[in-house]
Amino acid sequence: MKTLHPRRRRSATRQTLRRTVSGFLLASCTIWQLACSDAAADDALDDSTQLSDRPSESGDDVSEGTGTSAGDVGSDAPDATTAATGPSHSGEPGTSGANGDSVAPTDSGAPSGPGTPHSSEGSAPDPCLTLDCGASGRTCLQEGETASCGPCLPSREEVDDACRLIRGCTLGEDECLAEVIPLLKANGPIRSAAVGPDGNFYLAGRFTFLIRPEAIRGMARYGEAMQWRSGWPGVHGRVMALAPDGRGGVFLGGDFEDVAGEPRVNLAHVDASGRLGGWAPEVSGWSNVALRASNVERIFVHGDTVHVSGRFSRVRGVDSDEVTQSALVAFDRAGRRHNWAPEFAVPMLGPELRLAATNGMLVVGGRFTAVDGEARTGLAAFDTDGELLDWAPHAVLADGAPAIIHAVATDGGVVHIGGNFAQVNGEVRSTLAAITSGGELLDWTPSVEGVVGAMAVHGDVLYVGGQLSVQGDGRYLRVVGIRLEDAALSGFDVRLGGNLTGEVRDLLPTPAGLVIIGDLTTPGANPREIVRATWAGELDNWTPHADGEIHAIAPVGHDDVVLGGPLEAAESIPRRSVAAVTPEGAVTHFRIDVDDAYADILAWHGNRLLLGGSFASIGGEPRQRLAAVTPEGTLTDWTPAPIRPDPHQRARDVAALAVLGDRIAAAVVGPQGLANYPSLQVFDAETGELAWSAGNAGAFTLLGTDTHVFVAGRFRQFGTIRNHPDFAALSHDGNLLDWAIDYPEGFEIGSPRVTHLAWLDERLFLAGRFTGVNNEPRPGVAALDGQGELTNVGAGLEWSEGGTLAGGDAHVFLGRTQPPDGAPALVALTPDGTPTDFSVPARQVSSLYWLDNRLLAEGVFDLPGGETFEGWVLIAPVLDSQP
Repeated sequence: MKTLHPRRRRSATRQTLRRTVSGFLLASCTIWQLACSDAAADDALDDSTQLSDRPSESGDDVSEGTGTSAGDVGSDAPDATTAATGPSHSGEPGTSGANGDSVAPTDSGAPSGPGTPHSSEGSAPDPCLTLDCGASGRTCLQEGETASCGPCLPSREEVDDACRLIRGCTLGEDECLAEVIPLLKANGPIRSAAVGPDGNFYLAGRFTFLIRPEAIRGMARYGEAMQWRSGWPGVHGRVMALAPDGRGGVFLGGDFEDVAGEPRVNLAHVDASGRLGGWAPEVSGWSNVALRASNVERIFVHGDTVHVSGRFSRVRGVDSDEVTQSALVAFDRAGRRHNWAPEFAVPMLGPELRLAATNGMLVVGGRFTAVDGEARTGLAAFDTDGELLDWAPHAVLADGAPAIIHAVATDGGVVHIGGNFAQVNGEVRSTLAAITSGGELLDWTPSVEGVVGAMAVHGDVLYVGGQLSVQGDGRYLRVVGIRLEDAALSGFDVRLGGNLTGEVRDLLPTPAGLVIIGDLTTPGANPREIVRATWAGELDNWTPHADGEIHAIAPVGHDDVVLGGPLEAAESIPRRSVAAVTPEGAVTHFRIDVDDAYADILAWHGNRLLLGGSFASIGGEPRQRLAAVTPEGTLTDWTPAPIRPDPHQRARDVAALAVLGDRIAAAVVGPQGLANYPSLQVFDAETGELAWSAGNAGAFTLLGTDTHVFVAGRFRQFGTIRNHPDFAALSHDGNLLDWAIDYPEGFEIGSPRVTHLAWLDERLFLAGRFTGVNNEPRPGVAALDGQGELTNVGAGLEWSEGGTLAGGDAHVFLGRTQPPDGAPALVALTPDGTPTDFSVPARQVSSLYWLDNRLLAEGVFDLPGGETFEGWVLIAPVLDSQP
């Protein structure tokens, strides 16, 4: 239900009456929702039963290095038989995995997690046909390429009526706080929105994917085809480290306050089914987002011990008080802290530790000069009891300064190191070296140099990622394979862009290929955070639709992986330029193949969606900046083309559309200084033939009414009429009306003065970059009456230039991106310009669209519970239509 926001005292009688009505409605809604919730709970129980009853395909987990017994995690109960005196290493790792650390194979036969994965393109056209949601009172929602049974929601009319009664107010009264419903995020601007005949919201703009709010999190699970697995818990913060637990789940660390809504201080465990475990030790004390530094930077699971490295300064086990400890700590699988606290002598930036294990010893590489008072130049090793070993390779820079080890990987008793050094044990070694567990430097000298970010062993090859080059031939690589036997190049090389900026953060071998994460650039494509190369060295199309940096990866289940980082979204749904969204926020299957540029302007004419923009073809068919499609997304034969003064000149972009009965008006952006270029072109809605044209170059905004068409843009005059700079009003037949706007500061070439138009109650509302109109002060907002005369709207309004505007059924809504301290970012005006007490918890509003008694708004909004959402929201109900 909608949130009440009392702002003034009311009489006791009125408050009592309101509570009575509210209680009745809330009780009714609660009973209704409980019935639906029971059905949903039954479905969830069925799902969980199927998961728990599903047998393991591989039997009990017995893999070395990360294998666990029945008393270990995933169980939440402490294991009374585990000693808490030092690290306990019960086996050897298999391959080198996430974070550049050695881990054992983790295919535990666990189920791949709850939730319905999104199918790939080409799946059944109507996935709702396979679902029976009606029995539970729910409706089928199409979410990207997948369908699911949505929540039990009352109709829009019932919500409106209930909220009006519960609030006991209408716009203009003193107790109205509209509800803000997060809808989606987009990776580019949305420039047009309209309600379709099916009730869905159609959006157009310069975006390539959309993001659902519930998919915004710091960690996410993906299947083999990189489809997002719903049901995996979200994280309030950054996940910077992941390690498989050996049973299909993961340990995670970073900078976060809670996981799945439960408090966790920078460390947590999630089992194979996506359930948050009881493992809850704590590390804290230091974090720096600007330096990408974190309380937890690496997690390494070896046997029964979970090693955690980072820049923390305080540590707490589940059964102990907080102690001062830094750089490296070990916990058992019950969350108890081992009584082991190595001390590293480190520079200001911290040790940046990398961990691996071989022949019963824990190998630590990083940035340090001593451990427990003993000299160590970036490399050290501990035995199974946590004692510092004599293993101490001496790695230094050319000037004798201590080396910095960026990656460590082990194989068969050999420790491979990558980093910044020039010598190891007195012999020349640059970037890469190999050392036995006995401390002997091997004659293993690859012809690769540069900056190493991550390493992983797979088969008989060491894979190295970073900013690399091959000695002698000038090849620039990002990931290269080096044979373990003789240090020769294996032939595997991946070139992600022509420059070496950015970093490779991690490598993960999988059966299908090598997964690479970091700041990556692929030739001819947008920057990517994650790619996969086949074992032949070719990039495939495997990539998640995630938004934000990826810092960690871990394998889970059979074919799934978990990604972590400051992820803004776990799933983004690809839609180029045009999309349809249900009022509940589910992206529908409606899809248009815009071949080049964008179709970022839309309008509905009957049962056709009209598109305008900068495109030259759609679905392989030529369409010059204008097209029409059916509600199913099928391209029609409607083929008007904006006229050009010169047949050899490129068609100009369509910047706005307006429906004028049986005609379609298009605002066309023409070349500057070309006076005979028609900026307003009107076409027959059925045949596409040009009916008439007017104006000159520079139209950006259109508004059509039953009798008028208004055009605003950037022009010195409209056609040959010089008293119409930047704005003009015409009849549907193209006759120019004597409506004129004069700006006191005069005409300036640049951005258009009027950026938004709305028509309400026989008045034309304008918003834009102006301080006055017709010699009257108007701070970015003004209105003309039905004869074109300036009204009092905006007079005395404490507003500013450059705001956004949307016209509703009974009010006009104004938004702004930089409201003064304490001033609202979104206000509602009555047709005569009177501000109302309409209140929205918005920090800034950059775009507004009126959609079927809802406001679609982009900006930054405060949500219940203290969270902030930045993106597109529905503001509902706004109570524009009074009961």
